[in-house]
Amino acid sequence: MVSSVTLVYSLGMPILSFVVVMAYLINVDNHPSISANMHITANVVNLVLDYILVKFTPLGITGAAMSTVLGYLAAGIIFIPMYYKSKDRMVTPVIKGLFSGSEYFLTTCKNGFPNLINLIMTVISVSLINATILRALGEGYFSAYAVVNNTQLIVQMFLNGISSVIASVAGVLYGEKDYYGMRKVFSRVLKSALIIGIAIMVIFLAFPQLIAGMYGFDNDDVRAELYMGLRLFSLSFCFFILNAISQNYYRTIGRTVLSTLSVSLEILLVRVPLMFLGMKTFGFVGLFGAVIISEIITFGLINLIRLIRQKLKPTSEKGFLMIPKVNAEEICDFTVKGSDLEAVEVSQRIIDYCMKEGLGADKAKAMGIAAEELISNIGRYGYKDPAEKYIDVCLSKRGDKFYMRLRDDGIPFDPVSYEPKEHEPYEIGGLEMLKKLAVKMTYMRVINLNNTIIEIQS
Repeated sequence: MVSSVTLVYSLGMPILSFVVVMAYLINVDNHPSISANMHITANVVNLVLDYILVKFTPLGITGAAMSTVLGYLAAGIIFIPMYYKSKDRMVTPVIKGLFSGSEYFLTTCKNGFPNLINLIMTVISVSLINATILRALGEGYFSAYAVVNNTQLIVQMFLNGISSVIASVAGVLYGEKDYYGMRKVFSRVLKSALIIGIAIMVIFLAFPQLIAGMYGFDNDDVRAELYMGLRLFSLSFCFFILNAISQNYYRTIGRTVLSTLSVSLEILLVRVPLMFLGMKTFGFVGLFGAVIISEIITFGLINLIRLIRQKLKPTSEKGFLMIPKVNAEEICDFTVKGSDLEAVEVSQRIIDYCMKEGLGADKAKAMGIAAEELISNIGRYGYKDPAEKYIDVCLSKRGDKFYMRLRDDGIPFDPVSYEPKEHEPYEIGGLEMLKKLAVKMTYMRVINLNNTIIEIQS
């Protein structure tokens, strides 16, 4: 059975990988509903085919593996063409030039390394723990442990959807130097995840028999200890969420050492020795008390290491989020609705800020004029409903460079590639002047928001 399941998954891996990667891309490219529907459809088809192929065909467990592959294949066939036909699509994936330069390849390898370590550590720890429980406690307890351990998938199912916001949103905000936005996003993600974790924990504490019933567990000899194990294991959920979100966040902002170390400690280096000790001292339930302690120790050690690194190598990156501490005197951040009067006021504030922070008068005026024209045009032409206009402007200085970011939730408009045409309502001549002065100017449409980032050398 193991051989046949492995063969099916190996042959189906290109399909599974492609559909999952496309789901992430589609989510980032302003189509979260299509991405969510892909995952839902894949799992619904998977479950229906599980029942049919396992119950009514001789395929058995091999049919369950086929169901997974066919579920994701069906979701891909339905929703990927739908994404490509969307008028709001901003990204076109291509293979050409994928390996033409080393920069993106190396960055991808670096940021993906914690995931690779996660996989390796999981395989090693699962092998060690499973073999030890089977040998020391027997098949009954081994089945009970499998039930308890797999219930963490229920938490991960909710957590993955929430924490993906960090990769798709916080990563963009970090690139824009929008530290205020990063704090807000991280705070909301953490609160939402913890609320869900606590709710699931309460269900586990109150109704462990329902959870065991979901897995069809019917061994009366270890049933009472299974219920205790489920209750103990649920107490680790909130700490598990803290570690998972921290690992995802540090990987997103390029702190792969902290992310990799956290994964290694949580999955293998701390957890496995403590579980062996807990099982030897307290038997079956000691395994899950050890899980709670390992999650707490991992979170504590990673933050201790972070604090030591920040002390030994003083930088502007402060606190748990490791982002510069920006106060009112160091940043110019405000939200307007795009009226001509507001545009003029924003322009003057930007000019004053730039000159105060040492930028030359010509460049400061160019920044102000460009911002005024962009805000004015967004306010006039960027929204179908004038009551829903919100334009966020953030200007900051980091080192010897100034960063201005304009964000709005209006219709898609790329000022970077914009070429003025005759009889067109847009008037952004100041932007053309700014393009010549800017070190870098980028535009992206992410989570249904226009994001224009302008970088100026002081």
